[in-house]
Amino acid sequence: MRESDERDKRSGRDERDRDLMRLVDRYRDALEDIRRMKLRAASLGGSAAALRMGDELARRSEELEEIEREIEELRARIIDKQTEISGLEKEKGGRQGGRR
Repeated sequence: MRESDERDKRSGRDERDRDLMRLVDRYRDALEDIRRMKLRAASLGGSAAALRMGDELARRSEELEEIEREIEELRARIIDKQTEISGLEKEKGGRQGGRR
C-alpha cells in the first residue's frame, strides 16, 4: 500500500475515533446532567419548580436518545468501513500471493 493511502486510511480512522469520543463525552455529560436534575427534583418535592424540572428531564432524555442513535450510526459506519478495508486487504493479499 502506498504511504499516502496508509496516511489517508489512518486519517479517516482517527477522525471517526474523534467523532465517536465526542459523542461519548456528550452522552456522559448528559447522563451527569440528568443525575443532578433528578437529585434536585427530589429535593423540591411536588412544587412547580419540580414539575418544570421534570419537563427538563424529559427534554434531556430525548437528547440522550438522539446521542445514542448517533453513536450507533457511527459505530455501524465504522464496522462497515472496517469490513470494506478487510476485504480489500484480503483481495490485495490474494493477488500478491498468486504472483510468486
